[in-house]
Parts: sequence; C-alpha cells; structure tokens
Amino acid sequence: MIKADVTEFRLFSQLDGTIIAPTDSKPWGKGILQWLEFTKLKGITVQGKGIIDGRGSGWWLEAPYEDPYDDERKLIIPLNNTVQERPPMPALRFYGSFNVTVTGITIQNSPQCHLKFDNCIGVVVHDMSVSSPGDSPNTDGIHLQNSKDVLIHGTTLA
Repeated sequence: MIKADVTEFRLFSQLDGTIIAPTDSKPWGKGILQWLEFTKLKGITVQGKGIIDGRGSGWWLEAPYEDPYDDERKLIIPLNNTVQERPPMPALRFYGSFNVTVTGITIQNSPQCHLKFDNCIGVVVHDMSVSSPGDSPNTDGIHLQNSKDVLIHGTTLA
C-alpha cells in the first residue's frame, strides 16, 4: 500500500502513466482495505491522463472478505445508525482530508470500489473515468462515506 499522512500541506499529484496493482495481496498480509491511500491532507489534487489499474480479477478470486479486518470500523460514526459488514476495498482512498480534487485520471478493474472518500470535506471529482467488468463482485465507482460538500460531474462510470 502507498500511504501519505501529512497535515497542512498542498499536494499536486500528476498521473500521466499507469500504476498497476500487484497480482495479489500477499505483500501486505490480511486485512488490506485499500491500495493507494491519502490521509489527513488539506488541499490535495490528483490529476492527469494516467490510469490506475487495480487488476481486480486476481483479488476477486481470493475472497478477501473471509479474512478479518482491522478495527477501523469501530472508529466510524455511521450515518442513519448503520454499519457496513463488508466495507469496500478501494483502489484509491482519501481519508480525513479537506479540499480534495480528482480529475482526468482513469481507475479500472479495482478489487472492489474504485475511489473512496471517507470523512472528507470539500471534494471535487470531474472529467475522469471509472470502469470494471460486469462480473466483478462490487462495481461501486465512487464510494462516499461520512463526507460532505461533494461535487461530482463530467465523470464516466461503467
């Protein structure tokens, strides 16, 4: 997993190539919840013409929900008194961040959902593409959890 955890930082990430996931989750062990993660950032932009390829089919065969998760779910204050039994495994996740922009990129074949915003405020997603084959176990394109002030436009979900 690639992880950034910084506060009070303005970050522009330009993605014009292809980031390809490993063929399985063994390098990280059990309980992986995301592949690429940005945590507690203020003013992050991920942009470009590049591709994030999650190689989901290899992950789907592993039945990841048979493994225990870490205790992250205990930290979430659920909306409407609901808690997800099987939280989505995003390829790209933003957690606890403010003023997040994602534009231009393509995310494909994610292990579960493709793009997740969790406990974020001020999110803009535009002019990007998300796709998975119809036989994937979960084709959530963009998953919003405990986030507000979100604007999504000009985005293709397939």
